[in-house]
Amino acid sequence: AGGRDNRNERVVSYSVFKPTARWKEMDKDQFKVHQSRSKKRTDSFRNEQNALYQTIHKAINDAENRTFFKINLNASRSFEGQLIKVWHRLIIKVYTEGNCSENPTIKVNLQLGTASSIAPTPESQAVAPVIPSAPVASAPPLDTPAPSAPPQEWASAVVATPVVVGNSAAVVGGGIIWEPEGDNDVNPNAFSAPMAVAFVEPTVDNLIRDIQNSVSPLGTVRDRMDDGKWRSLVFDPLTPQQYARVIKSVTIEFDQPDMAALMATSVRGGRYTHEYVVAALRSVSDWIRTSMLSKLLPLCADLKTSANVIKSELTEWELVCSQRYFDESLDR
Repeated sequence: AGGRDNRNERVVSYSVFKPTARWKEMDKDQFKVHQSRSKKRTDSFRNEQNALYQTIHKAINDAENRTFFKINLNASRSFEGQLIKVWHRLIIKVYTEGNCSENPTIKVNLQLGTASSIAPTPESQAVAPVIPSAPVASAPPLDTPAPSAPPQEWASAVVATPVVVGNSAAVVGGGIIWEPEGDNDVNPNAFSAPMAVAFVEPTVDNLIRDIQNSVSPLGTVRDRMDDGKWRSLVFDPLTPQQYARVIKSVTIEFDQPDMAALMATSVRGGRYTHEYVVAALRSVSDWIRTSMLSKLLPLCADLKTSANVIKSELTEWELVCSQRYFDESLDR
């Protein structure tokens, strides 16, 4: 407020990985040898480095290096408003015991929320205090006599016969819910008030604006894809650059791979090619690129002829992590 901001950070939960047999596979002396050989960049070094990546990748995915977090149900949920923003990050720090000048750290954005299947505990439910009603003092009766006849100035007034309308109506969303009462036959169409619907022109910019203002971006895009006009004017002719813009407009990065896979079925009438995969990889953060590949490679129509083009966009570590996705998609 007033051009000022206040930032407060606290630890919601933390955990420590349990030591495994692979933790001591490379001691300090071996690391120095590996570091000196890395300056030559020979084929033998690259093979050794690839084997090291394979070892690390296997250690991560063999379920030995797994830990769990206990998060209190009263912890604040991820939220973004005009004045207040609550965000959560997963920070992983690797302690190298002197092999590196500093401990490598990676930060991953998270969305923290409470599953709908978890009901609030009785302790967490707020109970409103019961306040006894105060006695209401009654006013003393007035000794004013009732008039015996209407005032003289009312003589010229026109008196109409009372009319009782036998129906009740409630306006909901611009329409009227009509319910007859008694034997009166009233036409409900007489109370019709059609709801005005704003027309949104099918353009990429309007699609991005809808995503940014939506509570559920995936649901919004799915509804637009079901509209024939939006499909023919926006999704079918979508270019790789526009495709990347739409993916990038999704605020929650965890949803970006799902958004990319959702639109892949509609671009070019379902002819999804490697240009779109490359554009998607270039538009997202490094930590989510492997997850992006796992969803997009099975949808790529020209993967058998363009797999090397996609691989040229990847780092050596990403190649190791995604090799299984390439193999599974190429075998189909």
